[in-house]
Amino acid sequence: MKVNRLVCGVLLSVYLTSRGPAAAGERGVALQHQGVTLPGTVSTPAKARDDKPWIVLVHGTLAHKDMSTIKQMATALNDKGFSTLAVSLSLGVDSRKGMYDCQVPHRHRFGDASGEIAAWLAYLRGEGARNIWLLGHSRGGAQVAYTLANEGKMDLRGTILMAPATDAVATAAAAYRKQHGAAADKAIEAARAEGDKSEKLIAVPGLLSCQGGQASARSILSYYDEKPPHETQASLTRVTSLPVLVIAAQKDEVVRDVADKIGKVAAAQPNVKVETVADSDHMFQDLFADAAADLIADYIDQQKK
Repeated sequence: MKVNRLVCGVLLSVYLTSRGPAAAGERGVALQHQGVTLPGTVSTPAKARDDKPWIVLVHGTLAHKDMSTIKQMATALNDKGFSTLAVSLSLGVDSRKGMYDCQVPHRHRFGDASGEIAAWLAYLRGEGARNIWLLGHSRGGAQVAYTLANEGKMDLRGTILMAPATDAVATAAAAYRKQHGAAADKAIEAARAEGDKSEKLIAVPGLLSCQGGQASARSILSYYDEKPPHETQASLTRVTSLPVLVIAAQKDEVVRDVADKIGKVAAAQPNVKVETVADSDHMFQDLFADAAADLIADYIDQQKK
């Protein structure tokens, strides 16, 4: 496996004053799926590439399509001639905007993203798109990999995973217990007693990045007791023919082991490639969004050869 690192040596002030317009056109779109409205944003470049590529952008934990990382990646990709569709996962909330409201009881599950991602891909194909790539950031990267492992290639040209989550469910459960102690054990055991199909709400000390609140039994088990495993590296072992670019962030303090764990998969699977953006943290802000977009554009160009 070869891991390349980009060094971003341009001053931020130059970057901010030299960028061109983000896109020639930007518009909101909405999709009905299983009783909820899914919001999305389509951005098209001032000058599209000849092969008219599209990249669908999926956000991370409890986030949304308008978070800074997703918006900056859309802009950087538009500047390189890619059209983008940024989507917000519903997390069980109709027309969800902004970060997930932790006061709303959690009824969402890790795997719910798969159906919504598939629905958005069908939407784009219905609009005439044929050259489609799928990009996920953080937990969104793990959900993209999980979707591909379970749904197949889905008529995609390839996928990009940026700082994808690598924690196994057992690791996540251990961290949950470490953070919340006996209350976490109580919540997991109560959820197990109800079963993974139960919508019964259980008081929880927290769920994912939320503190306190309520969650359904099936939601708790989805994140802390799910089988089969849904960490990125496990999913990728079942994605053996689709081109996969994984981008690690050198100074990532959230997912620190992307290059190591996914690198082991890449060593055994020629369809997986790992790159690292030097000096970037987990969020790939500003210059680092451009560096990631450079890697993506180069990788996509290589697939044409």
